[in-house]
Amino acid sequence: MRALLLTNHLFEWAGSETLIHEISEELISRGENVTVFCNDIDRKFRKKFQCPGLTVVSNPDEIRVEDFDLIYCQHQVLIRFLDQMLEMDGAGGPIMVFAHLSPYEPLEFPGAGIELAFADLILGNSAETRAKLIELGVPEPRLSIYPNPAPRAFFEIPPRSGSFRRLLAVSNHFPKEALAAFELLERSGVEVTRVGREFVNRRIHPADIAEHDAVFSIGKSIQYALAARRPAFVYDRFGGPGWLTPSNVERASEFNFSGRCCNRNLVPDALLKEVSGGFDAAVRALPELEPTRLGYRLPDHLDRIVSLARLLRADLPRRCDVGASRSELAAFDREFHQHQSLIAYRGSARRYRAHLEVIGSSPYLRLQLWLWSRMGRRKLRRIRSRLFRAVVAK
Repeated sequence: MRALLLTNHLFEWAGSETLIHEISEELISRGENVTVFCNDIDRKFRKKFQCPGLTVVSNPDEIRVEDFDLIYCQHQVLIRFLDQMLEMDGAGGPIMVFAHLSPYEPLEFPGAGIELAFADLILGNSAETRAKLIELGVPEPRLSIYPNPAPRAFFEIPPRSGSFRRLLAVSNHFPKEALAAFELLERSGVEVTRVGREFVNRRIHPADIAEHDAVFSIGKSIQYALAARRPAFVYDRFGGPGWLTPSNVERASEFNFSGRCCNRNLVPDALLKEVSGGFDAAVRALPELEPTRLGYRLPDHLDRIVSLARLLRADLPRRCDVGASRSELAAFDREFHQHQSLIAYRGSARRYRAHLEVIGSSPYLRLQLWLWSRMGRRKLRRIRSRLFRAVVAK
C-alpha cells in the first residue's frame, strides 16, 4: 500500500508531529510505502524526523494524489491538492481519511465543503473533539475516534516496582505551579526529569518511560504511561484530575487526557501533596486500568480505521462521487484561499516566536534591542519597544 500522510508543520516534538511520525513508523514496519508532505519544515527538526524508508516532501509539485492508495490528512492540508482531487474519477482514487486533533484550534476545524465532499472517514482524537465536529456539521455516519494511541513498543516495557524515586514530567507548556511543585518534590528526594520546550524538546521513547516510576503530563505521554503500566498524573495548563484511577479515567480519556475534563487548578503545595501522597494508591489501581490500557494500541486502531474507511467508501458515496456543482466549486475555491491565509499566518507567528527565543537567550541581543527601542523615528521606536517587552515577558 502507498500511503500519503499530510500535515501542516514539522517544527518540534509536539502532538501533531509525534502522531504523524508514529503512524509512519507503524506503516513502514508493515512494509508499506510512506510519504509525508507538510507545508512548513524546520530544517533542524527535519534531521530528527527520520525513519528508514520514510520520504518527507514539502514541495507540492512532487505529489500526485492519484499515485497513492491511502491518504491521511490533518490540518486540512489536502486542500493544497484540490485541482488534482477534482480531476480524479469520483468513485476511484485513494481512500481519504481526515483527522482532527483539537476541538478549539482553528487549523483543526473541518473544511465546510472540501472535507465533506472528499472524506471517506473523519476522525476526532477524543469524544470532546467528536462532539465539536458534530456541532460544526460533520455527519455522524462518517465520524470515528482515533484516540492518539501508543505504539506497540510501549506495551512491551516491563512493569516496575518499588518506591517513588523518579518522575518523568513532559510538557511544552508547564504551568508555574507545576514547576514550583517539581522543585519541592526534588527537595523531598524524588528525581524529576523535565522534557519539553522550556527544557529540552525531544521525543519520548520507551526507554524514558521504563526508567521512571511515574509520568506527569497530558495527552500522548499519559497513554505511554498506561501502556507501560506506570502511574500517570494528568495535569498541565488546563489543570487536571491528578492520578488516573478507575473512577476518573473514562472522563479524562473523553477529553484526550488534556485536563479539560475538570479544569481543576492547584497551588504548588497542594499539587506536591497530591503527587507525593497519591503514588501508592495509583500503583494499586493499575490492574483495574488494564482494559483502558489495552484500548490504546496503535496497530489495532490503524487496522480499524483503514477497514472502516473502505467500508464507508462502499456504503456511503461521497459528494464528489456525483460531481461538484458550480456553486460548490466556488465554495471550494474560497475555502482554499482561506486555508492558505491561515497557514501563512501560523508560519509568520512561528518565525516571530523563534526570533523572540533567540533574542531572549542572548543578553547582548536584549541590550541591543533595548537601545534600538530608544533610537530612530517614533513609529520604529514603538515597534521595537513592543518587541523588547515581548522578549522580557518570555
